[in-house]
This record gives sequence, C-alpha cells and structure tokens, in this order.
Amino acid sequence: MTHSRLRALRLILPLIAAFATVQPSHGQGYNSFQKLTFTAPGVGQRIFQNGASSFHTLEWTVTGGTLTSCSIEIDTSADGVSWALGGLISPADCHLTGNVNGTGVANYLRVNLLTYVGSATLTVTYKGYAQGLKNPTFSFDLPSPSVADSGQYQHKLSGNNTFARLSCSVDQGTASINLDVRQEANPNASSGNPALASSLVCTTNTGSTTVFARPAYIANSPLALLITATSGSPSVLRVHVEMVPQ
Repeated sequence: MTHSRLRALRLILPLIAAFATVQPSHGQGYNSFQKLTFTAPGVGQRIFQNGASSFHTLEWTVTGGTLTSCSIEIDTSADGVSWALGGLISPADCHLTGNVNGTGVANYLRVNLLTYVGSATLTVTYKGYAQGLKNPTFSFDLPSPSVADSGQYQHKLSGNNTFARLSCSVDQGTASINLDVRQEANPNASSGNPALASSLVCTTNTGSTTVFARPAYIANSPLALLITATSGSPSVLRVHVEMVPQ
C-alpha cells in the first residue's frame, strides 16, 4: 500500500469510529445481525440480504445521558450503491429506548441515524429473519407505572397485523392495562376503542390473554399502552405483545 493510501486510510477510519462501531454475531436464529453504537448521525455498514430476510427488527437503547432529538430508519438498495431512504423502515423517533419492526425484502440494507441531538450513547441492534420465522413481538417496560403514564408509551409496526397474545407482570401490587390503536396523525388522542373488552390485570404472576375485542392492527398506527389502574405501588411493569402478520 502506498504512503498516500495509508494516509487516506488513517484519515477515514477515525471518522467511521466517531459515529458507529459494529459487532457481528452468528447462529442466533436470525439470518442477519448488526450491532451499532452511535454518538453522532451516520450510517452503518451495508448488510447483504439478497432477499433472504423478510421480517426485520430494529432495537435501540439510550445510555449515559439524554437525547432531545433522534430519528433512525433502515434504507434499501439493489446494488449497495444507490439507496432508497427509509425503504424498509421509515424514520422512527429514537430519543428514548425503544424498537420498531418492518417487513420486506431487499438485496442490501443499512441502518441510517438521521438526527442525533444530545449527549447520550445510542446502541442499535438490527436482526433480519426469514419469512415465517418470527412473528412481531415487542415489550413495554415501565418503572413505577401509574395511571398518569397511560397513552404515553407507544409502539409502531410498518405492516398490518393481528393481536395474538398479551401478557404482563409486576414486581409487587397490581396494574391493569389495555392497548389502543391510534391514528398516526393524532397519536395523543385515544381511539375510544381499546383492543381488549376489559383491562388485563398484571400481578406478580404473569397475566395473559389471547381474546381481543378488536384484534386488527393497521400498519403505521401508534399502539398506545393504556394503564387503567394500579395498586400496591409496583416499581416495574412488564408488558409483552405478540402479533401475527397479515
């Protein structure tokens, strides 16, 4: 390698490390995996798919500070050169720890952190699964839940789904919950039509149900967690939602 190429490489590598580090993994039940650590906006290394994955999960955690603004997406490409921004997962708010799922196939994918304002570290994990290997499943974990938190915690999926199972637990006391599918243009307004006919009671033993009064989930609708009652001062509420793609 020539001296000029070595010098160029030394200049480029610190810029890459400034916004992301990649950790590979194998044999975990998914077709593709990438773990990134961001401290500034940027894109991850391209992920070769060749259409092998059709269900995708993107999870992120915020540690060591706070973010006031953050948006993340997954781009697609046929050749790994020209990219369709948000081609698989459109921009999602990532200023708080959360996750989003998407469906679709592409030759190449990349994680794209569009905006990042704050001083925290954002750790992002991408997983791609083959068709039918994984149904959408996600969780809400709330410290010291109260009725005042109702509707504040939301999740969104990019495809149409049907609710399959809802389960929950607390460390002490009880909490009563429901789910509300809201309009994307008005995420703070209740639909008035919760998924369950009556609230599910979460205890120190897992409460669960597979019976939904309104089982349909429409793509890109904010799914709000409703907390209708608490007792005994639980310090954590764990809610797990299982869905089936349509």
